[in-house]
Amino acid sequence: MLPADERTWFPTGKWRCVVVALLVAAATSAHGAPPCVLTGVGRLAVVADGLRLVESEAPPLQSDDVLLQINDRRLRTCDDLVAALKAAEQRQLVPVVLLRRGDATRTEALSWPPAEPVASATPHPTPLTVADADSLADMAGELRAFGEQVSLPLLAPQPFARRLGELRQTLLAHRDRTAIGAVQPILGYYETVAEILDYKEKAAAEAPASQGDVAVGAARTHRHALGSFPYTSDGPVAKWVDRYPFLQSSVTQRTGSVGPFEQTGLWQPDEAIRLLVTRARTETAALARQAEDLRN
Repeated sequence: MLPADERTWFPTGKWRCVVVALLVAAATSAHGAPPCVLTGVGRLAVVADGLRLVESEAPPLQSDDVLLQINDRRLRTCDDLVAALKAAEQRQLVPVVLLRRGDATRTEALSWPPAEPVASATPHPTPLTVADADSLADMAGELRAFGEQVSLPLLAPQPFARRLGELRQTLLAHRDRTAIGAVQPILGYYETVAEILDYKEKAAAEAPASQGDVAVGAARTHRHALGSFPYTSDGPVAKWVDRYPFLQSSVTQRTGSVGPFEQTGLWQPDEAIRLLVTRARTETAALARQAEDLRN
C-alpha cells in the first residue's frame, strides 16, 4: 500500500477520464506545500490564498495563475478543487474560475470535464460575439436590478447574502460560458461585499464593549460599522485590498513595523463596500451597453 501522502484517486462515471494524483516531491512549492496534479487542469501548488498553476493544461488558464474560487466554492486545497469541479458537473453548471493573474483579478470559464488529457495549452480568450448578446443583455439586466436593490450602508450579512446566492444561480443557469465570463467580475465585487459584511459582523461581536456601547445585537454592529476596524497585513482585509487595489482608499492607516512588533492598520468597511457596489454598478452599465452594441 502506498503511504498516506502518496495516493492516487480513481473517480467514477464521467470522472474516469480524470485522475488526481497527490504528489510529494523533493522540491516543494514556494510556500512549502506539496504540489498536486489534476489531469485537464495542470500541476498546482498550494499558496497562501489559493492554488497556483505551476503548469497549465486548461486554456484559458495560464501558468502562474492563482486560482481563488470556482463558482461559489473557495479554493484552499487540491481537494477543494476536485470537489468544486465535481459539484459543477453534478449541477450541470459551467465552472467559472475566479483567479489572480499578475496584479489583476479576473474570471475565466473552464470547459469541463475535458474530452481527453491535454499535454499543453495555449491561452485563447473567447471574444464576445452577436451570439452572446441576448444572454449578456439578460444577465446585465439581472445585475442592474440587483444593484438597484442595494441600499447603502449595509448593516448586516442578511438579506444581502441570500439575494446574492439567488442572483448567482440565475446568472450561472444561462450556461453561455463567454457571457458568464464577462459578468463574473461584477459578481465577484458583490461576493466580496458579502465577505466584508460577514467579517464586519463577527469583528464587531468579538470586540470588547466600550463605555456607552451596546454589547449585543445589531445596535452594536451598527455603532462599530460607523468607525474604522483594525486589520493586519496577513488578514482578510489585506487580501481584499490586494485583490482590488481601488479599495486602498478605504484604508485610513496602513500596517507597519514598530521595532519587532507589527502596527495594525485601520480600515473602513462601509467605504470598501461603497467602492465595490459603485464599481459593480458602473461595470454593469458598461456591460449593458456592450450587449446593445453587439445587437446592432
